[in-house]
Amino acid sequence: MKMKKVLAIGLSAAMIMSVTPGEVFASDLNADVAVEEFSDDADDTVASESEEPEVEENNSDQAADVEFQDEESDEQQPEDQEVQDDDVALFSDGEENASAVGDGTISDNIQWKLEDSNEDGLEDTLIISGNGDMPDYESYDAAPWYAYRKTITHLVIEDGITSIGNYTFILENLKSIEWGENITRIGNFTLSGCKSMTELKLPKNLINIGKYSFAGWTSLTALEMPNSIKIIGDSAFNSCENLVSVKFSENIEEIGRYVFGSCTKVNNIFLPATIKKIGDQFFHGKKTYKYSSNLYYGCCLSSIHYAGTKDDMEKIDGVDQSENSPSGYIRLRSYFHYSVYHAPRNATCLKNGFVGYWICNTCGGKIYADAECTQELSEIPIIPALGHDLDQGNVSKEANCTEEGIATYSCQREGCDYTETKSIPTNGKHVYEEPSYTWNEDNTECTATEICSLCKYEDIESVKTQETTLIPATCSQEGKVHYTAVFTNNNFTTQDKEVIVPQLSHKNTEIRNARNATCESSGYSGDIYCKDCGKFLSEGSIIKAKGHLWDDGTVKKEPTCVEKGEKVYTCFRCNATKTEKLEAVGHKWNDKETTDLKATCTTSGRKSIHCSVCDEIQDGSQQIIPALGHNWSEGVIEKKATCTEKGMQIVTCLRCGKEKEEEIPAVGHAVVRDEEIPATCETDGKTEGNHCSVCGKILTEQKIIPATGHKEVKDTAVAATCEKDGLTEGSHCSVCGKVLAAQNVVKAIGHSWDEGKITKEATCEENGVKTYTCANCKAMKTEDIKALGHKEVKDAAVTATCEKDGLTEGSHCSVCNKVLTEQQKVPATGHKFSSWKTTSQATVFSPEKQSHSCSACGKSEQREVGSALQKTIRVSATSLPLKTKQKTTALRVSGLAAGDSIVSWKSNNTKVVRVYGRANGTSTIKAGSKKGKAKITITLKSGLKKVVTVTVQKTAVKTKKITGAAKNLKLKRKQKAVLRPVLAPVTSKQKITYKSSNTKVATVNSKGQITAKKKGTAVITVKSGSKTVKCKVTVR
Repeated sequence: MKMKKVLAIGLSAAMIMSVTPGEVFASDLNADVAVEEFSDDADDTVASESEEPEVEENNSDQAADVEFQDEESDEQQPEDQEVQDDDVALFSDGEENASAVGDGTISDNIQWKLEDSNEDGLEDTLIISGNGDMPDYESYDAAPWYAYRKTITHLVIEDGITSIGNYTFILENLKSIEWGENITRIGNFTLSGCKSMTELKLPKNLINIGKYSFAGWTSLTALEMPNSIKIIGDSAFNSCENLVSVKFSENIEEIGRYVFGSCTKVNNIFLPATIKKIGDQFFHGKKTYKYSSNLYYGCCLSSIHYAGTKDDMEKIDGVDQSENSPSGYIRLRSYFHYSVYHAPRNATCLKNGFVGYWICNTCGGKIYADAECTQELSEIPIIPALGHDLDQGNVSKEANCTEEGIATYSCQREGCDYTETKSIPTNGKHVYEEPSYTWNEDNTECTATEICSLCKYEDIESVKTQETTLIPATCSQEGKVHYTAVFTNNNFTTQDKEVIVPQLSHKNTEIRNARNATCESSGYSGDIYCKDCGKFLSEGSIIKAKGHLWDDGTVKKEPTCVEKGEKVYTCFRCNATKTEKLEAVGHKWNDKETTDLKATCTTSGRKSIHCSVCDEIQDGSQQIIPALGHNWSEGVIEKKATCTEKGMQIVTCLRCGKEKEEEIPAVGHAVVRDEEIPATCETDGKTEGNHCSVCGKILTEQKIIPATGHKEVKDTAVAATCEKDGLTEGSHCSVCGKVLAAQNVVKAIGHSWDEGKITKEATCEENGVKTYTCANCKAMKTEDIKALGHKEVKDAAVTATCEKDGLTEGSHCSVCNKVLTEQQKVPATGHKFSSWKTTSQATVFSPEKQSHSCSACGKSEQREVGSALQKTIRVSATSLPLKTKQKTTALRVSGLAAGDSIVSWKSNNTKVVRVYGRANGTSTIKAGSKKGKAKITITLKSGLKKVVTVTVQKTAVKTKKITGAAKNLKLKRKQKAVLRPVLAPVTSKQKITYKSSNTKVATVNSKGQITAKKKGTAVITVKSGSKTVKCKVTVR
């Protein structure tokens, strides 16, 4: 049994002597055992019904004032089932009795046992529990679980264990480890050769790692050590040949020899300034050099990035170790690079931050994301400003129907005091005052009005009233009518009104004692009496005498200028007459004078003003008219005057006819120029001369100029054309133009037309044109083609819709498309929308949505009203005490805003408390085996979170208070009532008991149901633990 240890020591010594790394661990095992890990993602069976709680805090009679309580279920969930929750680790409450094949004690305070974690009949989980240090073993086979080494795939070391001894575990097929929090030491040869382990998360308080502890973990690719580690023993991670990255503890002090032997895939590491000793060949492996075919052994790293200074590095024990190379020995110090860490700066609401980064001064100041300087950065990794994280806001002014509200939002980030104010949209909800009612004048209509006290908006409804006659009105008594107004608006109440109807007037009347009036005497209208009742109604009135109604009168004697006349009038009614004197009219003098004696050429005359009626001359109006004088005519010539002799004429007075002779002076010659006449081809000409135009005497004689003769010019012959005649050759005088040899006419030959071509097609309204061309002269003539006329096509009427105009019937030509009868626009009818209806209620993510549709075309419109609902959540309790391993379903969630839902339940300490939450708001909380506190966080889809604190104690939870039970009850005989007390805390393990002080008056059962027996008084005592409350029952 000790052969393996001896073999390991021998191999280790051989490696040191030969400077060749070796593997010192148990032989490989090929068994592949399937292991189901217990983790946060464990695939537990989901319970279909609510789990039956162990404690009685959920008694249905006990939850009256608890905001949320478990619903009763007819079926119970098995105790060994848990509700699946991906956010909560699987927790065993100790009630499951697994059949353990192997278990026992290691020391007085430490135990071990094997469990079948997935119930496949194979004990695959080794659990070490208790308190203190595990012992050292001389060899692997000394450990009591050695026989199960091939089936164990999961190792659990609980929190009480502080140290793991040498040669403790040889578990070839191990796949997962759960470390206790208090382990500070792992001994030599503890877990070497675990080839199936792909990750290693060391205990967080570990200080010392022993030799060969994790050697040969060939599936391990990355290693990150907790900062508690100070010492790593020789070959601790030797032959982890697939290891790529190693992150050392920030407090590492000593690294042993061959710790990472043959880990040739690791290129860069980082060592903190705390390092004091580095063992020989701590990263040892095979390596080759450029330009050399020899194989060397030495440090397989490319660089060691170091947080200290060069002086600090020189103080490290082991930096002088060397390795062979083609150029000689290389010291370990040559691998050191000097790095500086820049701590991260958190981004704030407004300022950028940056991620922590390293600068390697040896690499020329390059920036790296990791301490090992394997992830080079092009620039410092900036964290953008976060922006403000505003809270849900504090409403300082509520919105109403017209005014927006005001909400102030504050940034929730620590150190930021930013606030901003936003408006809250109006909610459109009116607050009406008491309605008022108004009746119209004849009470046939009543109008109800309610006014919003906030915005003064008026809601008005007018309705026709219903009329009921209670007492009919007559001419001798009043009547009574009842009016009723019924409104459709529920805010308005039915209105009633009674109206007194006045007595009816006396409609059936007669006149008595009437008398007619005449021209000269008065009459009487008569008295009015009711024919129905004979009552005297009103007195008549005096009718004045009518007076004579005279005609236009007849003139018996006409008045003159100086004498009066007479006119007689007759009454149309009574034929009486009266006479009226007509005054003398007086003279009517003319405006102009009248000639009494006309004036002549040689004697004067007279004129005066006369009366136009009697022709009498007005006194003082006579005037003299002066003599006119002769008015001679132009005269009659007795002897004409000549150019050289005088003449004589006789003139006559045009008024009186007197004649006289007058002399006419000689006129002298009237010289007229005789124009020169040029000589022509055939006639003589004359020189210029003159003569008297009166007497014809030649004053200057004209002389003869001889004729010049013709100058002949030839006239060219002209050929005849289609339309024009031609001419033969002739001649004429070029001076006078006389034809000397006449040209004879040659008759036109006439056109020779072709068949013609249509040069313009006839249309509906316009004639076309056909053109003919002469074959001789190319002349053209046209001929009209008669217009074709329109071909009418009806344009159907288009019915107007809600949004589009319609058209009346029209027509157009199908050939030219001309509109013959224009279609008139019919205006769109407009939508007939229904009232707005809610299609989806407001949720926490969106406001209320409404729609309405047109009854004519079906078009619908949508709108949003108000705003999204505020995030809300209520829990049945904000804190819960539990005893260790106690279950409860008392924690419930409700009060979520519409649309919101629960997305997760999380416990921040699953070793103290685990929670199995459901989407319906119910949960099962299970305490662990140790006391402590845990916070359960419930997260909603909207992001709202609620934290419930659970305190786990070793002792049972006791009742501290009883509420919810009535203090006084009054019952009738045989009547029953149920008390519903509520315990605080709701997780109390103490049961509720009931006791009656007088069972003859009233009894009470274990469920709190009281039955009244007979008249009297009894006191019901409700007790839980040391707490009691009393209820006085009075039976009547």
